[in-house]
Amino acid sequence: MSASKTTPAVAETALELPTTKRRSRKSSSSSNHGIISDATILRGVRKEFLRTLPFWRCYVDMKRRVKSNPVLLGCEISLLCRLPCEVFSGVDVVWAATEARIQVKIYLKRPRSDDRAVSDPHPGAEASPSRVWRAVRLEEHRWKLGTMHFVHHDAHHNGKGDSRSYHIQSVLLTNQPEVMQCVAGTMVSFAFLTYSSLMYLDHKISGGAGGSPVAKKSSSEDPTPMLSNGGGVSSEVGGFIARFHAFCPPPLRRVLILGMGGNSIAVSLRYALGAAVELHVVEIEPAVVRACERAGTLPKGDDDGNFHVHLEDAVRCLKGTLATTLFDMIFMDLFEPTEGKMRSDMRIANLCFDRLLVGGLLVVNLHQLPSLASLRPFGRLFGMRNVQAVDLHGWNESVIVGMKSAMTPDWRLQRDAPKGEGEGEGGGSRECSSRDGLVLQCSKRLASVVLECYEEKLPGWLLHPSWLKGSKKVGHGNEQCRIWDS
Repeated sequence: MSASKTTPAVAETALELPTTKRRSRKSSSSSNHGIISDATILRGVRKEFLRTLPFWRCYVDMKRRVKSNPVLLGCEISLLCRLPCEVFSGVDVVWAATEARIQVKIYLKRPRSDDRAVSDPHPGAEASPSRVWRAVRLEEHRWKLGTMHFVHHDAHHNGKGDSRSYHIQSVLLTNQPEVMQCVAGTMVSFAFLTYSSLMYLDHKISGGAGGSPVAKKSSSEDPTPMLSNGGGVSSEVGGFIARFHAFCPPPLRRVLILGMGGNSIAVSLRYALGAAVELHVVEIEPAVVRACERAGTLPKGDDDGNFHVHLEDAVRCLKGTLATTLFDMIFMDLFEPTEGKMRSDMRIANLCFDRLLVGGLLVVNLHQLPSLASLRPFGRLFGMRNVQAVDLHGWNESVIVGMKSAMTPDWRLQRDAPKGEGEGEGGGSRECSSRDGLVLQCSKRLASVVLECYEEKLPGWLLHPSWLKGSKKVGHGNEQCRIWDS
């Protein structure tokens, strides 16, 4: 993750939370000739925990449920393991275990019919909303969490290490590891929301939703069933949800994850997709794999025959080991600990495109806010009409999804096609998937209905529908894509 745009404090917390946007770069004492002590690492992990907690899924869901800010009463942090990296010299992989005590206020109100009698003893007087009786019940919760970090040995010595160290690589809620807490959760939620929305739109246009095939609607029309005026679910939406359960989640066969992190994406996908789906994870750093083994996020022995770890560079793996394997989804979540930022190399994105089935999705964690400029490289590959992105609330990051609509990417067709011709040479073809351009027909209403389907089928797995505030099309003509606000 990158530095947050805003760092809201946890309301009424008993602990002091940092209020600045950037980490402090002050030096700290250490020992062992420049290799920092465990105690120093724990202080850094604690600071990052306090800084990022307001954006974690457990905190956000609790805040939405009780309609008030949870209070952090205290937290105990210990090191589960600390392993030196082999590929990234001078960096340690750290798994920390945290037990947090959280208090929330539950506001209780008398029934509306009793409000006047309680709030104003004078009959006939106007009741004052500020005097309406309310009681408060305090609830305390304990969260046990695991977090993974990269820490540079010189993090507190050379004035630049802190900006590269302690970034949250993964967060796992111990008793619900399938419910992802941070960026990985947004990646999975946005990926499956996109895939299922495109399946529905394609199904409806082809006549599979009940009725004869219909022509593609213009991008300004919303084909989603309307919600009833009373706020409930209309009969049309109810029928849609019943039919759509078969596609939530969609029948995927093979998924690729570039960058293991804490292996949280694989854990979550295995929970939702079942044991038959092949999961392939590519990770270059052996210490990351060993740390995940110690943290218990990897299958033991032969417990999962469809889970495969490829310990090598992503480019080499895509060109060699997996050169003939095709995937329904590819997650590109490659963190570079040496520089402390994500790898968003379009060379890797091009290789991923070749490894996708037609209709498959590439999901990318990008360390910048979404804009027409940041999406153009992906539009050149997938076609802008097949690209959409969502910002990550509170972070200078975005998740980008590109849908492969044809075997040959747009830029190769443009490069190879003779002037005035529509087909590329060397096997290039403009024959497109029936889902081509359907991203432009996605909407907040469709997103809400799809996420409700997932909530009924897999409660709590994906983010709550309120996560998405809305979307807009950017660009002009055939060069439009969609950007979402969260």
